[in-house]
Amino acid sequence: MSYSSMDEFIAIDYAAIEKWNPHNAFRALFSCYISEDNNEGLGRYNYIDEKDVFEITYLILKHSRGTTTPTNEDLESIAAKATALRMSNKETSHVYSVYNGDMPDLHLFYFLDKLFTPYMDKLSNEYGFTHYIVWQIKFLMLFNPSFIFTFDDVRKMVEFSWDEKDVQDMWLDMFTSFIEHFSDVPNLKNYDDFQKSISRKPIIKLSDNEYILCWHWFRNSIILNFHYLLSKDEKYKKHRGDVFEEITASLFEHHLSLSSTYPSVKYNGGEIDVLVDTKETILLVECKSGILYENYKLGLIDENVSKNIDSITGKAKEQLLNGRKALSDNKDMRSNGVKLSVDSNKKVVLLNICFEFPIGITNKDADDDVVVLSLVDLMMIIDLMEDEILGKPRVKNILDYLDLRKRTLGFATDCELTIAIFLLYNPHLDSFIDNPALLSSIHLDSHKSIGYISELYSFLLQAKMQQSGGKHELAKENYQGFLRGYVLGAWDKSPTAKHHTGRT
Repeated sequence: MSYSSMDEFIAIDYAAIEKWNPHNAFRALFSCYISEDNNEGLGRYNYIDEKDVFEITYLILKHSRGTTTPTNEDLESIAAKATALRMSNKETSHVYSVYNGDMPDLHLFYFLDKLFTPYMDKLSNEYGFTHYIVWQIKFLMLFNPSFIFTFDDVRKMVEFSWDEKDVQDMWLDMFTSFIEHFSDVPNLKNYDDFQKSISRKPIIKLSDNEYILCWHWFRNSIILNFHYLLSKDEKYKKHRGDVFEEITASLFEHHLSLSSTYPSVKYNGGEIDVLVDTKETILLVECKSGILYENYKLGLIDENVSKNIDSITGKAKEQLLNGRKALSDNKDMRSNGVKLSVDSNKKVVLLNICFEFPIGITNKDADDDVVVLSLVDLMMIIDLMEDEILGKPRVKNILDYLDLRKRTLGFATDCELTIAIFLLYNPHLDSFIDNPALLSSIHLDSHKSIGYISELYSFLLQAKMQQSGGKHELAKENYQGFLRGYVLGAWDKSPTAKHHTGRT
């Protein structure tokens, strides 16, 4: 991204930024970001959104030199120009979608628990912290009145949150190790280098005892950061794949309760991760837990990124097509050694579930046999159909949704949830089905879609964090989605959970 290449309409006023004092500018940005007039905290994008914060942080670090405090109007003006610049450089879904969705906090903690709880001892012994530090980082962001924090702020937060001195000391030690490992002075040569620096070290070191942290970019990188800590552990690699298949299978078992779900289906010459046998349809599912390369996430597509994508989608498509042929050839198929009896004359749906995947690539090929979704998006879509959050959806079954989705592929969007909300709730959908030319002309507001979903998961995360509170009781009475057990379950995995005061 090159700021200097744009015309005057969206030119950044560097002279104004140079007059800002960095500390005052970060505090003003934080104030604008969390103001009551700005609903970004609920996932909506009105004035200063999460991506604006990222870009303005870069501009402040690179250019501010003075003593002036920027006003909210100054920051909103810069944000508007940064947004226009970002969108003008974006070619949604033409090759790969630069935007791959934001994992809500509830899903973040769910996956952290699933992926890293078995490796707590290894993380603690080798690095001095475990994945539970992410909960405390979240509390710190809620506790701290600025993007800038110091170790004194950390100490106050820990003392407020925990009663026992030994527990406080433990968390302070973990914070010290974590900050040392994941903080650095970022590369400010250009915006792309800055993004790469933050993805590797999401805590910005401002001085010897001052750090900058925004939950958005921290959240988007932290699973990847933990993943690379363990990436050389062969048992972890297998565990990661097993967990991903387990979650996927349990998702269909939960949603398609009248169906038969079979994991790890083997036949002569191949294997399918999950087979779901319903009354009229057989669903073949291939799970890919691969991580997208950093350049893909920054929109920098090269040959290695293309190979990375092919290793996720190309391999899955080949396996799914082979599985469908095995069905039609009536090959012997077994799950856990038990022979399956399935009707090969049923309709067969092929689904590739990924941990990280660019939505845009699925939109460019309307005739593709395989539907590709991220697992997080699939969880959200099923929750939408089960909870009727936005009203009564037009379909209640994921197979019907997938059928609708395949028929309406061809329009450009950067967010699967935009597709989902359009398909589930648009009263005029029938006039657009099977007409991609009409669909491509519709303005699909992915920010609004994310906002709806984020409100739900923000509520559920609070229910998780405040287990004995009113929100937990409301979730217990009303919430029916896939993560119900996780939300309503006791927070008893942490070795220090019994010491928690509940004040945070």
